[in-house]
This record gives sequence, structure tokens and C-alpha cells, in this order.
Amino acid sequence: MKTFDRRSLGTAVTMVALAFCVACAPAYAHKKHHGAYAYGGVYASPVGVFAELQYYGTWISVPPFGYCWRPWVVAGWRPYLYGHWIWTRHGWFWVSYEPFGWIVYHYGRWMFHPVYGWLWVPDYTWGPAWVQWVVVGTYIGWAPLPPPGWNVPPPWPDGGYYDDDEGPYPGPYGYGPQPGPARPRVTAHLWVFVSVQEFTRDNVARYVRTPVFPRDSNLRVERRVPDVREVERWAGQPIRPVPLEWTKTDDGPAGVVRPQLPQSEERRVESYRPMVEREVLRPQEKPRFRPREREDR
Repeated sequence: MKTFDRRSLGTAVTMVALAFCVACAPAYAHKKHHGAYAYGGVYASPVGVFAELQYYGTWISVPPFGYCWRPWVVAGWRPYLYGHWIWTRHGWFWVSYEPFGWIVYHYGRWMFHPVYGWLWVPDYTWGPAWVQWVVVGTYIGWAPLPPPGWNVPPPWPDGGYYDDDEGPYPGPYGYGPQPGPARPRVTAHLWVFVSVQEFTRDNVARYVRTPVFPRDSNLRVERRVPDVREVERWAGQPIRPVPLEWTKTDDGPAGVVRPQLPQSEERRVESYRPMVEREVLRPQEKPRFRPREREDR
């Protein structure tokens, strides 16, 4: 009986230890990756593969997301504004003219914080562009996809329209964990609209439009990805898929990759990058991010 009791006791202790480890694993991981944000089960740290962002902005601790990145840019700046769209086998791909664009427009999410403004929330999942689309009449609009728990209000209330004389109609808008009442004009800066003809032009920031429709307009606001054939028809020229080559930039488990554009696309980027760095970006204003020493060492 003593042998049986000892074995049973050993088995019970082992099971309790395993249960404790499983229960404490998330908390330990969060401590191990101080200031990280668990998005999709993967921790992204400002001192890891995304460390180069410290040269173009500052890291801010924002509960419950942890450290988020705030770019140093001019007033009125928006994500997915300074660049152009290309068609690839992955869908519409955003080509940014900003030096940090290959990270913040293909990984993570954007949210407009009521205190800090635009913030980028890290993540390791790659995408051609993390945006939501709107097609209305001859206009195409897009807005950044937010992290879980946040919402981007539609461009018009109840699928309605914008009246040039009276201004936007009030509607159930909100940008935050819980939507609240607000006027669409407050959230107009969350969306970018261009005409279909100008959708694939260089530097779409020059072609941004505010669609204006009369009160009796019967145009529908369609939540869908722009059809490439439709864009071809309006642009009056064929749109061929642009090939991408992949380069792994991180040897860790995250496997962060950076697509390499063809030389023709790189020339398009380089022709506008000096202008963006001169007129859009702002020099470093705060000390670089330095992780705090953990007290649990």
C-alpha cells in the first residue's frame, strides 16, 4: 500500500505541476515579452523585428494593447494615403512611399486613438493591405482595419449620403470600444476616397476626393473589394498582376518577410520618397524607445 500511495502521490504532484504551468503560461509569456501585445497568439515587441520603427516615431503603452507605435508625421496624415495600389496574385497591394511602409501596412492594425491619434498595433500576420473597402458609384474608398474591439464607422450614416449644402447627416457613429453618437464629419479623416479612374495612379494623395451626392441619390454604398476588371474599364487600360519576390527579414519563429518589388515599381517609389520624407515626415522629437528594466528579475 505504501508503494501505491507514493506512486499516486507522485502522479498527483506531476499533474498539479502541469496544470499550474499551463495556467500560468500566458502570464509568464507576457512577462517574458515585456510590453508586448498578444495579437493572434503571437507577441510583437518594439525591440524585436519592428525595432527600426523607433527612427520614425515613438512607442506608447496603450492598454489593453501594450506598446503601440505612433509615427512622427504632419497634421492631417492618414495611413494608406501616400503611395499607390497595384494588383498582385494576393489581391490589391499597397505600395507605400514612406520608409516604414513595408511594416505598418502589411503587418498589424491601425486605430485612431482619441488622445494619441493614429497608432499602429503590432502583429506578425502578413497581408497585401489591411483595409476595408467601400465602392459607391464611381468612387472607391478604403480605411485601415482596426484591432479587435475597435470599429471604423462607415462613411455615411445608415448607408446614406453627403449633402454639400447641409453637411453630413448625423448618425450612429463611433470609433472606439463602444460606438457612440457623433457626426460623420468628425470621422471623415478615417477614410480615403478617389475616383475609379485615378485608383491606380501614382501618389493617390493628390487625387483624394470627398464624394458628394444629393439627398435623393439612389447610389448604394457597397462594402466590397474593387473588381480589377471594373477598374480596368474605367481606367481605360489593362491592369496586369505585378510579381513579388520574397525576402525573409527575421530568423526567429515569426518569419517576417518583405516582398521585393520589380524595378519598375521601385522607380515609382523612389521618385516620390524624397517628397514624402521632406513634406510628410517629421524629425525625431523624443528619445528612442528603451525597454524598462523588469522588476521580476
